[in-house]
Amino acid sequence: MRILRFLVILAVLGFGLGIVGGFMGMVHPIFDTLSNFRWHLTILLVGLLVVCLLTKQWRTGFATALICVFGIWQTYGGLPIGVDTVKSNPAATTYKLLHINLLFDNPTPEKALETIRESDADILSLVETSYFWEEPLSKLDAIYPHKFHCPEWEALGGGMIFSKLPFTEKPPYCHDYGALAMAEIVIDDTKVEIGSVHLRWPWPASGPRQITALKPILESVGKNAIMAGDFNTASWSYSLKRFANYANASIADSQGGTWLLNPLPVEWADWIGLPIDNILSKGRIRVNSMRTLSDIGSDHLPVLVDFEIAE
Repeated sequence: MRILRFLVILAVLGFGLGIVGGFMGMVHPIFDTLSNFRWHLTILLVGLLVVCLLTKQWRTGFATALICVFGIWQTYGGLPIGVDTVKSNPAATTYKLLHINLLFDNPTPEKALETIRESDADILSLVETSYFWEEPLSKLDAIYPHKFHCPEWEALGGGMIFSKLPFTEKPPYCHDYGALAMAEIVIDDTKVEIGSVHLRWPWPASGPRQITALKPILESVGKNAIMAGDFNTASWSYSLKRFANYANASIADSQGGTWLLNPLPVEWADWIGLPIDNILSKGRIRVNSMRTLSDIGSDHLPVLVDFEIAE
């Protein structure tokens, strides 16, 4: 029994330090990557709390419960509860944006095209395009007459924005490696900038350096904008908050996990995946709801967003 008590205390300390360490992303990117797993560490602590109660480790259980409450509180915006708010103006027109990380070598491109057609989205944000996707995506030209292609780096990693609404005369923007594609459209007589984002992991990749390089562009984003992307960092992370602060944008509450490591079924991502596909809005853009859609053959789930132009 003593050995069990010792192991439980050790595990609580380890998982607790993992959660606390995730708040130190400003110190080193490794901590920001650790923060991606805050929800998973919290769930493991809930399991340990049950063990504490069954073995009558009251003091350890109390400490574990406090850490669990803190972990859930700090991940609330990324839990699989979805966003469902009341429209600020019942008479306002609702628009749809569909964001998908297509996966450069997706074996079932027709599933992705079927999901896009069924979504009836007004705007598409597509990342991780590749030369492989050129022919399949050309089938969408009749539905989306306006598109901007942020080219692939070598053979893959591009981003694309498709729109049923025409672009303005403002030149679209494309950052290196397809990290950010920006285009401007007019919705309800309002100019709205659309961003499609694909960043690298905070660590061991170069996501924080990409955000630093993007700072001047983000600070110049117009009054009204909606940005969707695979940020490779969770809804609550320091990196995402930094990106949003530069753009003076708000991070929408997540719909749960959107990515899950192969070969696990991506359908499980809602609950055990990472919420790394996120939506940012600015100005009069109001996100009314967002939800994940079914598997399209990628390691990411599509994210469908309903939004309006608020008064």
